[in-house]
Amino acid sequence: MAEYTYKDVIIDPDDPRVEIGKEYYGNSSPFEVLREANGSKDVAELEEVLNDRRGIFKTSYGYYPCIIRKTEPVKKYVPFDLSDPEVRKSLRGRTIKTNNRPENTRYVELQISCFECIDEGAEGNDSTHWLVNGFDEVELFDFWKFEDGSPCGKLVEEW
Repeated sequence: MAEYTYKDVIIDPDDPRVEIGKEYYGNSSPFEVLREANGSKDVAELEEVLNDRRGIFKTSYGYYPCIIRKTEPVKKYVPFDLSDPEVRKSLRGRTIKTNNRPENTRYVELQISCFECIDEGAEGNDSTHWLVNGFDEVELFDFWKFEDGSPCGKLVEEW
């Protein structure tokens, strides 16, 4: 969950972050709206911007002089760690499709069915890596996607 600060509080109806139809936390003071935004999942849709005694911002929950726009996490993906047995287990049987495929890639879609451990290191040097259906984790990430269209990588949410 995002950690909101006083920089996120909106009291000016002309603030560029004010957009009808978007979700906001609302309350009667900057302190209270910060407490609400950092501790609640209740958000309200902004319906109207008013300049009267009831408050400036009309939401689906009420009228508030202070609001904070709900921020959505940025979805970021990184290649899977195929050396992790749990990752391999979670991938087994999943269907993947080519995405940004290089010219030499023949497959359009396939089911993940096998993993191979390649040892490229000399004695005492641990430089093994794993392949899934013949692709390493970077090739899997760069050139394949899951059947639902999501990238073949681990989701890492950032704020």
